[in-house]
Amino acid sequence: MKFTSVMKAVLFVKMSERFPGKHRFLVRGKQLIDYELERIRISGCFNEVVVLSKDRYLTTKNARIINDTTQGTLIDSLLFALEEEAEFMAFAGDMPLVSPDFIKKMCQMYNGRPVVPQWNDGKIEPMMAIYNNTLIQDLKAYINSGKKSLREFILNSGFERIDIPQTREMEYCFLNVNYPEDLLEVEKII
Repeated sequence: MKFTSVMKAVLFVKMSERFPGKHRFLVRGKQLIDYELERIRISGCFNEVVVLSKDRYLTTKNARIINDTTQGTLIDSLLFALEEEAEFMAFAGDMPLVSPDFIKKMCQMYNGRPVVPQWNDGKIEPMMAIYNNTLIQDLKAYINSGKKSLREFILNSGFERIDIPQTREMEYCFLNVNYPEDLLEVEKII
């Protein structure tokens, strides 16, 4: 199966204990999440971008928001999304500097096997990866065994790996906003 533009992009928004409401914070007059949504759209890879959100106050005109009612961790939200969509590219909802070119490269690489970016030290980036429903049964078994590490699951699930270029742009691409100080860093770059 070759990549087509019928794939969806799904942004996962959880309630942050370290920085509550971070997705709604304004950077130069625009919500943090809207920067990410804009860059995802610029890639031209997706027919729809949706936000799976645990933040009931989040609003945006740039994507459809689905209320994430799952109990538990991110891996439970991922399973919920996989049961709704056959394939999608997942994004953490707090990465406003994602690279449209790298997104496009990942989508072009997709051939029916899930894809995850990998740094040269072997570290993977599970929240900017392509998932599909071939993972559902293994993911359910993994969750039912009491395990919750998405990284561990991916490392044992036959994902294709795409090397992340060692550039400043790519360091920014995977920058998560976890603290107010991170917003200041983003503001300098945007």
